[in-house]
Amino acid sequence: MNYSGCTRMSPSQDAFGSIDDHWMAGRGTGQAGVDGALRRNRAFANWSDSAIRGLGSRCRVIWLPRGERLRRDGMHNASSYLVQSGWLLLQACARKANDRNAVALLGEGMMVCSLMPDRSLLGAFDALAQRDTALIEVPSDALHRQLDESPHLWADLTLALLAQDDALFDAVVGQVTGSVSQRVARTLLQYVRLCSVKADDANMVKLKMSQDELGTLLQLSRKTVGRELRVLEGKGLVRRCYNHIQVPDVDALEHHAEHGSAR
Repeated sequence: MNYSGCTRMSPSQDAFGSIDDHWMAGRGTGQAGVDGALRRNRAFANWSDSAIRGLGSRCRVIWLPRGERLRRDGMHNASSYLVQSGWLLLQACARKANDRNAVALLGEGMMVCSLMPDRSLLGAFDALAQRDTALIEVPSDALHRQLDESPHLWADLTLALLAQDDALFDAVVGQVTGSVSQRVARTLLQYVRLCSVKADDANMVKLKMSQDELGTLLQLSRKTVGRELRVLEGKGLVRRCYNHIQVPDVDALEHHAEHGSAR
């Protein structure tokens, strides 16, 4: 079965444009767009063109509007998902119905990966689009076939996933330790690193995360997050903008996250 098409779900508009605009600007939803997205990801960076094309031909693009939960659309095999834009919130599913706890936000370039063809990670986790989100769905049987044909490719994929899991673990620890102000600062820093956000010419880092999304992750109210961000902004450590947060000095914010005060 070929998944080179895409599932469209009428994404809404936000400050960065709709997902249609995001993809039409150069990433595309066809075979070339999917192949390019795989190539840009660290896990697939060293794959040959033929291996990328082979895997890409089995993938499809899924667009999730804000609030939509990720479903497998009746697929029999488990799939992995590569986030191309937006935020995907992973929530741990407890035994009680509708009892979910926020675990992590997955942003651009991050993966929800199942390496077991007969097992889906979505059984233990609930995945929810925190804003309009574009994903590439990678069927695990297709991923396994490519890895079995070229076993050396396991190394890059494994190292990429281990690095992501290590960073996510640090982020989770940072979300629950220290003062509220330190938790906010530490979480912002971890997601700057997780999403490989680069500083611009003015040394400004812009993280596409809203106050609501930060509050959901920290399990704090929007009011509380807003109060803490105002304090950090007063110290010159962050700047609040619509749908994103700017960090003018990563080192100063890191000092605050560790010591609770600006230098």
